[in-house]
Amino acid sequence: MVYLLLRSLKNSLALVLFFSLGFLSAQESNFDMAKAAIQNAENGVLLVVVEQFENNIAALEKQVKREKNTKQKERLKDQITFKQEFRTLYEEAASYALERHYTFGRYKIVHDTDLKATRDSLKANQEGYLLLVHRYSADELALLNSDNVTIPKPFPQKFEGLLVNIKQQVSKDFHDPIVYRNFFAKSIYELNRQLQDQKRRINYKHQKKVIKELSWLEGSWKLKRENGTEITETWSRTETGYLGESLVFDAENTRFQENMKLYFENDTLRLVVSGNNFGPTIFSQIETDVDRYIFQNLQNDFPTHIEYWSERGVVKARIYSEEKELNYDFEENNF
Repeated sequence: MVYLLLRSLKNSLALVLFFSLGFLSAQESNFDMAKAAIQNAENGVLLVVVEQFENNIAALEKQVKREKNTKQKERLKDQITFKQEFRTLYEEAASYALERHYTFGRYKIVHDTDLKATRDSLKANQEGYLLLVHRYSADELALLNSDNVTIPKPFPQKFEGLLVNIKQQVSKDFHDPIVYRNFFAKSIYELNRQLQDQKRRINYKHQKKVIKELSWLEGSWKLKRENGTEITETWSRTETGYLGESLVFDAENTRFQENMKLYFENDTLRLVVSGNNFGPTIFSQIETDVDRYIFQNLQNDFPTHIEYWSERGVVKARIYSEEKELNYDFEENNF
């Protein structure tokens, strides 16, 4: 959840934006923390929480009852009316901007009186939150995770737009809905743009990181089975992933060839396999750590899963489905 708090010093208004995101581990690197924030933001919900001023209005109503001076009583009543109109103005402006300019994820406008119930519901569904807060001292917006820790670069730390000249504009045209509509439109557009931009940058860095981590796959690997079958796999690194070739020779020296390609499609690592007698079959990564990668295609008869991992400096592989499994204990091919 992104939490954006904006308060006019003159009129004590607060608008809160919550952006639903997943929980982030304190042990994650700066890059992994930012990557997790972007991934969860894309699948999260933007909750725009408009303050209802219930406590303020209740306090003003008590003052009205106690006030003896007619003019002062009218001024207090005007303040109540103003707060009631003001919350409607902000809600309409936020709705207008989000509908037109926010495409990164889902959003919902809620009142602060419903905020606790909304957060409890998100927590029950195991959704964490990221806070986008207005720091009054620096007059900036900052991103915090659920532990109130600032999200580090490359995630954006500052959003321009809604805070630009807001005090001057508000003081001149406070009751003009166009002023708030324009403020929200510009700010939400900028927020959406920066999220998209940072997503592209983080995905690119993530891809480069994964390609580097897969360096243990590069090289030529061989194995010989008891039935006389010999298998070799050779992998070479490219700018965007890896290319592989598998050659199988049976006891009668009959050759069978497969070509493999590891590449990224958006932010998902794909493994494409094609052979002498079949066209390209695409497997998508489902699990990974630095030394083990699992790919899946449940529409394929066999295999449905392909797994590669590094063990003691050599490559191991396994292909399997529910009915069958084959293991490949390669060793380095020194020709």
